[in-house]
Amino acid sequence: MDIIFLVIGILVGFASGYFIFKFRSANSSAKIDERNRILTDDLGKKETELNTLREEYLKISNEFSSIKTDYKNLEEKLTDQGTEFKNIVNEILKEKSKEFTDQNKTNLQQILEPLKEKIKEFEKKIEDSNKESIDRFAGLRQQLVMLKDLNQQMSLDAQNLTKALKG
Repeated sequence: MDIIFLVIGILVGFASGYFIFKFRSANSSAKIDERNRILTDDLGKKETELNTLREEYLKISNEFSSIKTDYKNLEEKLTDQGTEFKNIVNEILKEKSKEFTDQNKTNLQQILEPLKEKIKEFEKKIEDSNKESIDRFAGLRQQLVMLKDLNQQMSLDAQNLTKALKG
């Protein structure tokens, strides 16, 4: 009888082990299947996200290329406009400088013309004054010559008178 209990115990142990193994195996297989399903869903979501990100990357890349091209075009346009602006500024400066020079000439002429006339008047007055002085000196000289002659005549008359009185 002990052997029977032993055999029954072994059989019950094997049966229990078999059922536990089966239960764990089924449970483990279900868990693996669930995990595979979750991972597959996650993989699908990640692939969808990846495709969305790729599309966004391509869109942004295209926009970047377009913006880069626009930037280069604007930079070239700015350089051209800068050169054109410099040329215009130089032209305006030349024109304004010429106008300023012409205006200065005009202003100087307006200032110097009356001065020139005053100098001419002053020169004429000096010249007239010199002529008058020369005429006066000539008149004085003539009078001095006459006085000298008169003085000589008086000396001669005085000598003659002296001789007449002595004689």
